[in-house]
Amino acid sequence: MAVLKVATCQFPVSADIEQNAGWIARQLGEAAHRGCRVAHFPEGALSGYAGADFGTFTGYDWDALARATDRVRERAAELGIWVVAGSAHRFSGRR
Repeated sequence: MAVLKVATCQFPVSADIEQNAGWIARQLGEAAHRGCRVAHFPEGALSGYAGADFGTFTGYDWDALARATDRVRERAAELGIWVVAGSAHRFSGRR
């Protein structure tokens, strides 16, 4: 029987996208080292939580979030692990 090992990950999510991405990258490495094929993070892990970590998405740095998302994808590919990381998404070109 095939076994799929999944890591459920948690860290102190903040309004700092770069810090969140760093936590995700480190925990992806740990999960891969432990033989996991999938690492699962909470719904606002990369972007932070509006209303909790920062007031609103007004003025949010969507470009920084896009760059961090790309880095997380690249790290997962390097490690050969799938990542499920929640994040906010921009639905229009408005800022």
